[in-house]
Amino acid sequence: MSLQCVNLSQDGTDAYLLEHSINVAFLLITFGQHLKLDIDVLRQMAVGGILHDIGKIKVDDTILNKPKKLTPEEFEHMKLHQFFAIQIMDDTKGLSQMSKDVCLMHHEKIDGNGYPNGLKGDEIPLHGRMSCIVDIFDALTAERCYKEAMSPAAAFKVLISLTPFHLDQSLVYEFIRCIGVYPVGSLVLLSDQRVGIVWEAKDRDVFHPIVKCFYSQKYKRYTEIVMVDLLKTSVDIERGITPSSLGINPAPFY
Repeated sequence: MSLQCVNLSQDGTDAYLLEHSINVAFLLITFGQHLKLDIDVLRQMAVGGILHDIGKIKVDDTILNKPKKLTPEEFEHMKLHQFFAIQIMDDTKGLSQMSKDVCLMHHEKIDGNGYPNGLKGDEIPLHGRMSCIVDIFDALTAERCYKEAMSPAAAFKVLISLTPFHLDQSLVYEFIRCIGVYPVGSLVLLSDQRVGIVWEAKDRDVFHPIVKCFYSQKYKRYTEIVMVDLLKTSVDIERGITPSSLGINPAPFY
């Protein structure tokens, strides 16, 4: 069945489906390793990740690849991909229950308002709750013909906004810790237009590291070096940047 998914995704129409499925499998393995899950569990989750959108091979292509927001009727048709997946899973031998769960639970919600089975709270096992998180994260950070890719930091904020009703809150924060938002050494632009290097992030709120500021984007000049603890100020990180985007050389400040 994994090979069928790959074969059906070789043309341009389904290239995103294949890429997204591989990404979800990779993210599940990475997240599972972070949570110190057993290697056999990681394998089963990876299979489920590869197959998690297999039902979309039976969805109308005009709806699947529509470059605009779906109408309510079209969205109801799109949701059928999970019911198609159930049929495919039932006809497939050799898949573990965990792999099936990853495939069939990535649209369930903690509050019971998800689909296809309206599972609620602990009815969704750990691997099912993990699949919900990584599926949304990869979809948000992917570039499509109708949208730009969202930065990981922006995607993390969306994930947090979906807790605790849609996503498992504690797992979302573990996922953020696993992936990392602004790694130490990365260059960032603050909301007051100062530029700095993420200097210390260990054991801190992932959105509020200590930043070593050395440049003002507002005044286009280097400034006195200041260590800014974002836990103790109203200033936030606006976005991650590259030196070339501002024409600066941060090397002397590391």
